Amino acid sequence: VAEYLTVRLTGLQNARIHLGDAALMNRNIMVGEPKADLATFENRYTAAAKATLDDLDRIIAASRSTDDAEKVQQIRRIAAPVLEMVANSNTAALNGDRDAAIRISYKDAAGLRAAFHAAMQAQIAELERRIDAGKHATQADVERGTTILIVTAVAGLLVSLVTAGAIAVFGITRPLDRLVAALQRMAGGASDIT
Repeated sequence: VAEYLTVRLTGLQNARIHLGDAALMNRNIMVGEPKADLATFENRYTAAAKATLDDLDRIIAASRSTDDAEKVQQIRRIAAPVLEMVANSNTAALNGDRDAAIRISYKDAAGLRAAFHAAMQAQIAELERRIDAGKHATQADVERGTTILIVTAVAGLLVSLVTAGAIAVFGITRPLDRLVAALQRMAGGASDIT
C-alpha cells in the first residue's frame, strides 16, 4: 500500500512540475526574447504539456479503486483546459499579440489554474495523510512485534533456567548426595553400601 501511495504522490508531483515548466515556457514565449529560442520554448511547452497529461493518465490507469481514479480524473479535467488556454496564449504571443497572450494566460486562465492547484494540493495532502497513517500503523505493528519478541525471550529464558535447575537437582545433586551418603556409611564401617 505504501508503495502504491508513494507512486501516486510522485506522479502528482511530477504532473505539477511539468505544468509549472509549461507555464514557464509560456512566459518565455510571451516575453519573446531571445527570438532564436522561441521554437525551443514552444517545443518545451508542448513536451511539458504532454508530460503533464501523461503523468495524470498513468496515475489514473494504475488506480486501485474508482474513487482514487476519479480524484485524479478531476485534476486532469482541469489540467486539459488550462493547458489549452496556455497554448492559445502561446499562439497569440507567437502571432505578435502580446496583450492577448497575457490576458489569456494571466486573467482568463487564472481561475482554472487556481482550481488545478487547489485540487492537486488536496490530493497530495490526502496521499500524505494516508502514507502517514500507514507509517503509524506499521510502526505500531513493529512495536507490538518487539514487545511479543521480548516477552517470548524472557519466557524462554525462564524456562531455560527452570530446566537447568531441574537438571542440576535431578542429574547432578541427587546422585552426588547418594554417593556422599554411601561414602559416609562406608566410613562408618558399613560393608553394604547399596
